[in-house]
Amino acid sequence: MMRRLFGIFTVLIVCSPAYAGVKPFPPSFHTQDIAVEGATIHVRVGGSGPAVVLLHGFGDTGDMWAPLAAELARDHMVVVPDLRGMGLSSHPADRYDKRTQAADVRAVLAHLNIDHSAVVGHDIGTMVAYAYAARYPDRTDRLVVMDAPVPGIPPWDALAFLVRRPGCGAAGGWA
Repeated sequence: MMRRLFGIFTVLIVCSPAYAGVKPFPPSFHTQDIAVEGATIHVRVGGSGPAVVLLHGFGDTGDMWAPLAAELARDHMVVVPDLRGMGLSSHPADRYDKRTQAADVRAVLAHLNIDHSAVVGHDIGTMVAYAYAARYPDRTDRLVVMDAPVPGIPPWDALAFLVRRPGCGAAGGWA
């Protein structure tokens, strides 16, 4: 009997949905929507000091950065946008290339009167961060890229080859 109850309990636990608690941004952060060319970018801003931009990954929003943003805001101005087409930013029909998204970030920073910043990218935000630093090197103080390869930078070719093999990745190819 105990074994059966344990089995039922285990199945219920395994089959139950997992809910991740989203940590909110500190109350000192404010949000605003900033018009850029062809889109509106939702952004959270808080803290003061040298600027740091945090760019989220695919299928995520700037909300993922709340715990880190809270820490950084102690001695930095932290800017956390939702990338074009994600989260609370507008979802235009086109212009999702990384060069345009880098221009979106530049327009947001210009609107906030920020000339220089460190830029941090996670996952697909890495590609936007890299495009930003390449397009605006004189405005990029530091670049941090993590959790994703960057096209054209090793080991990109090896990873792209693995994904292009039949049976690997989405439809056997790089989206």
